[in-house]
Amino acid sequence: MNQKRGYLHKNYQLFYLKDQTTKEIEEHYHEFPKIVVFLSGKASYLIEGCNYELEPMDVLLIHQNDIHRPKIDLSLPYERYILWVNPAFLHSYNQNSAELLSCFQTASKNRLHLLRLEDPIRSIFLSHLKALHEELHHKDFGNELMADTLLFQILIQLNRELISKNHAIASYHSDERIQLLIQYIREHLDQPLSIPDLAELIYVSPSYLMHLFRQETGMSLHQYITRKRIQLAGSRLKEGMSATEVCFSCGFQDYSTFSRAFKRIFHTSPGQYGNR
Repeated sequence: MNQKRGYLHKNYQLFYLKDQTTKEIEEHYHEFPKIVVFLSGKASYLIEGCNYELEPMDVLLIHQNDIHRPKIDLSLPYERYILWVNPAFLHSYNQNSAELLSCFQTASKNRLHLLRLEDPIRSIFLSHLKALHEELHHKDFGNELMADTLLFQILIQLNRELISKNHAIASYHSDERIQLLIQYIREHLDQPLSIPDLAELIYVSPSYLMHLFRQETGMSLHQYITRKRIQLAGSRLKEGMSATEVCFSCGFQDYSTFSRAFKRIFHTSPGQYGNR
């Protein structure tokens, strides 16, 4: 089953990577938002069933819990920046007129994960990204404050670009039936989601639905539903709900099934996770 990857113990982390030996990465998710800036190479990204073909300087916005996977052609070096951001850190700087997480929320909700910036915005954006990388690797006077300032400029610019929608790429390779199904699943996680009922929703047979879903997303329909229910359960446990309440509010029919699925993904019991 797709797994959580990466642990963020800071307010944010920025990585510059260029390699030609990246191992194949399976579908996974993070408990924090992530920005990928593709610089060079040949790659695409599969995000929640949408496949995005990347061009140099494309910006991908991946919200926490969005299931995704890069598909990399290693005949060329794969060069990129990856920025991880702690959502709690961004929340602490929100203002009524500026919620810094909005760009990730909009991208996830409307399937606008890819931004293709144009000059002069693209040049300014890349300049801020390079400067942020330098500040994080030096100990000059005020480097942490300067880094925070650059991060905020990057996020404000991305929010402005996505709000304007002038440079958001809505086109991607995806089966519209699967996208309809994914949206339905995400909105009805607390209800029964049987394969026959879901197949009827998009007018296909159950066997074809299972084949089509795996083909489009890289995982089984059962895996996807369980993954989304467990993600929702983790959020509700953090909010203080009891493990039993969470179990049935997230669509599980019995606690033992819920507990086993939760342990496979979070490597701890629901009760221990909530207490932690």
